[in-house]
Amino acid sequence: MSIVRFKKKEINLIMEVYSQKISTGEWKDYSISFQRNYAVFSIHKSFKFVPYYQIKKNFLKKKGYTLVHNNSVVLYSNTLNVIGVSTFAGITTVTSSTFFARHGSFTGNVTANSFIGSLTGTASLASNLTGTPDISVRDLDVDGHANLDNISIAGVTTFSDNITIPDNKKLILGSVSGRQLEIFHNTSGSSNHRIQSTSSTNHLNIIAPAITPSADTFAFKNLAGNKSVLRISADTSTKLYYNGNEKLTTENTGINITGIVTATSADINGDLDVDGHTNLDNVSIA
Repeated sequence: MSIVRFKKKEINLIMEVYSQKISTGEWKDYSISFQRNYAVFSIHKSFKFVPYYQIKKNFLKKKGYTLVHNNSVVLYSNTLNVIGVSTFAGITTVTSSTFFARHGSFTGNVTANSFIGSLTGTASLASNLTGTPDISVRDLDVDGHANLDNISIAGVTTFSDNITIPDNKKLILGSVSGRQLEIFHNTSGSSNHRIQSTSSTNHLNIIAPAITPSADTFAFKNLAGNKSVLRISADTSTKLYYNGNEKLTTENTGINITGIVTATSADINGDLDVDGHTNLDNVSIA
């Protein structure tokens, strides 16, 4: 059985990546070993520790190349190609960043603690993968646009910029149907900005030491939205309604009341002008 060795082309491919890591100070040194069953290119952060990475060229062609990280096998490949595309079959588990394939076409599940570097290109899962493949990523750093159809987040999410929700799409608070609070921009009708509850019995409580909303008009209606309750217009009037009928209106000269006024007492400082019948049980005139 002959000694397994790396070819010049293979060494050039590995050294291309190795030189980049050396220039950044991430890797410190390397060693090469030729055995009867395999050849090993070892990458060291320091000779005081075990090799950080090892690329093994196996004697059996069906195994091809093996990537070892901290004495643990993390990747098998049929080809060694740093510049082109490397194809890996089976379930691939990466416990650290994969350096020796710039582009990868994977079949099966890919699990990684983190992806380091740029992720470019297009993944066509429907044509290249069968079943329902899962991609589990602990840390994902995307510089640019990310188009995600569905996101399920467990834990705290922090945004450092604006959140834009399209027209008629809702921010829904609460998970129980019929007991949720919705905030959205409605493009139909005159009520464009809406905060509404999906429950007919739950209350909306606003609790604060001081509430100072600003608007030219405040209009309060019943739940059905077909009867006015209170309408405040800045610099003009305030109107109170009973069952949708206007009963009290403030004006620049005072108030205007529609209907009967019932009071246990009245202290009037000024003139009293009554148009109509006045029934007084007791009158004291000084």
